Amino acid sequence: MRAYLFRSIAYSFKCNGSMLSSLRAQFVSSDEDVPKIGCPPKYVVEPCVCESGPHPVLICKHIDDPEVLVKIFDRSTPYWYQEFHLEESVLQYLPHDMFQGVQILRIYLKNVTLVQLFDEPPENLQMVEGLHIENSNVFRGMSWEQLQNFTSLRLLSVYFNIIPYLGSEFSTYVSDSLTQLTLYDTQTELIKPGSLMKYKDLDKVAIDACGITELTRKIFPRPFNGRFLYFNDNKLSSIPDDLFTDMPNLHTVGLRGNQLRTVPAIAFEGSFSKLKFLWLDGNPLHCDCRILWLIKNKPFDLLGICYSPKIFEGRKLKDIQASEMSKLITAHYNGENFLLLHLCFSKGSLAPSRIPFRQMSHGGKWETGCPGNLKDIAPCVCTQAPFTYLLCQNLTDAEVLRKAFKNSERYRYKEVHIEYSVMQYLPYDIFETVKVIEMHLKNVTLSNLFDRPPNALDELRTLHIENCRVLRGIFWRILEPLKSLRILNIYFNSIKTLGKDFIEYAPKELEQLSLYGTETKTIKPGAFANFTKLDKIAVDAGKLTTLTRDIFPTPFNGRFLYFNDNKLTTIPEGLFTQMPNLQTLSLRQNQISTLPKNAFDSPESVSKITYLILNGNPLKCDCRLVWLMDVKPQVLQGRCESPKRLQGRELKDLVRTDFNC
Repeated sequence: MRAYLFRSIAYSFKCNGSMLSSLRAQFVSSDEDVPKIGCPPKYVVEPCVCESGPHPVLICKHIDDPEVLVKIFDRSTPYWYQEFHLEESVLQYLPHDMFQGVQILRIYLKNVTLVQLFDEPPENLQMVEGLHIENSNVFRGMSWEQLQNFTSLRLLSVYFNIIPYLGSEFSTYVSDSLTQLTLYDTQTELIKPGSLMKYKDLDKVAIDACGITELTRKIFPRPFNGRFLYFNDNKLSSIPDDLFTDMPNLHTVGLRGNQLRTVPAIAFEGSFSKLKFLWLDGNPLHCDCRILWLIKNKPFDLLGICYSPKIFEGRKLKDIQASEMSKLITAHYNGENFLLLHLCFSKGSLAPSRIPFRQMSHGGKWETGCPGNLKDIAPCVCTQAPFTYLLCQNLTDAEVLRKAFKNSERYRYKEVHIEYSVMQYLPYDIFETVKVIEMHLKNVTLSNLFDRPPNALDELRTLHIENCRVLRGIFWRILEPLKSLRILNIYFNSIKTLGKDFIEYAPKELEQLSLYGTETKTIKPGAFANFTKLDKIAVDAGKLTTLTRDIFPTPFNGRFLYFNDNKLTTIPEGLFTQMPNLQTLSLRQNQISTLPKNAFDSPESVSKITYLILNGNPLKCDCRLVWLMDVKPQVLQGRCESPKRLQGRELKDLVRTDFNC
């Protein structure tokens, strides 16, 4: 994937009192209309999950039917959710009316495929203040018109979607209450003049890794009262003379990874006094007299390395003294270069009166969340959106990773992502000076996962391994120290068997286990027996041919079982007995011809299941299946393949008399 400055939001979404007050004010007509705080009963939101604290968050994954969402929100009336997350789903669109009667403050779409965002602009999302779209394919592109009724939208983040340009459509339809705009790798090559002019409350603009070649002052409001501007990893070759003028509160400017050779002093006229962070690293800087103004008036954190002339090649801007540079410049510029020297003075580059001198304060604290000097963790990138997130990509040397973690000492990362890298292993000791809550490995090649068991990952709750080659295989013993691990996801890695090693070493506090495309052929007896807190087991797109009851705990108190896209042909007697909380049972895309009633404690226990998914199986709708007609779950999916008179009929539409039994 792309070189990825992910989630460069400078501070997290906040739900303030006025927002909640206005939300409550909409529901004063009767007691029934007052919004309910907290999560609804579990059955109301299944197959989604509601997490209650400190604010209600609704999380929906693997949704392929919009009606599932419509029903969930319909049943959720009059609850309110601070956040709605839709992840790893494929839909034609989000129905515009699905949020009717439910209040939502923030919407997150992650790894979602849509033809278009909504079928038409939704009219009941006026309270939404945050919209985050990440790595989601919207085939018809981002239509800003569909956001015209998001009248309270303050935070808009889009990652890995195609937005060729920002122009009049954006400013016409996106709410003028916007305070933060973040685009990352959206192929946005052009920002038209006036695109952001109406957004008087903008505090942060981040348009990174997009291929922008030119910026103009006419893009922004005047004055621009925001604090944060990021245009990292683009194709900027020059800075216009007035680009950062009339920006009195400017605090951070990120221009790393461009093609800049100089930064003119006049570009910051009247806006430099409050600037604390100026990031120019990754540019071929020519450290001549035109940059002396910056050496004389260094911000608190100045990043950048001289590319030329040779006398300064490889020198860090922050380490160069003004007296040193002045002396060398005078010696270096002979008569041939006098015109350039004169030009420097005439443009104001050496005139200190153009830039207010600022006394440096060394007693300040680093900004919350990320290390203060982000170069110390390069090539990794730390951002906050809305939590602290470290992304490391394209690594070939584990020592680079070690340095980044060493320079992160005392920091706590909510997520660490390592992507598109090739290393021998992850050094176990790099985590000794930091705390990591979630670790995501994606498209990484390793000989071993770790060189030794990572004892320092004692707070790790989620481990996600996707499309990674671990050449010596996944050794469960290496995960034994992860006592806090609750969620383990492994996608597209070879795990042919879950057996003795898994039973002995995998953390017993696991609540969710998801394997996808792991070529798993066998789950040995007792594989999950000691994992008494498992709430979800998903072994999908494998090669399973049989399942037995003794692989699960007794009782199994979990709610979700998924064995989709395997090679199961039969369901043995007693397989789903002593599972009192089972809510979702998904067996789609197997070779199952019938579902025997003795697979369950009783036919009545099936009626307590909310979702029974059997589609994609060659179901024989004969007398062995008639019992299911009396105890249909709330959602029953599956289609008869035989006998011929019932071929193609949906199970949910059949009744007992259709079977002639």
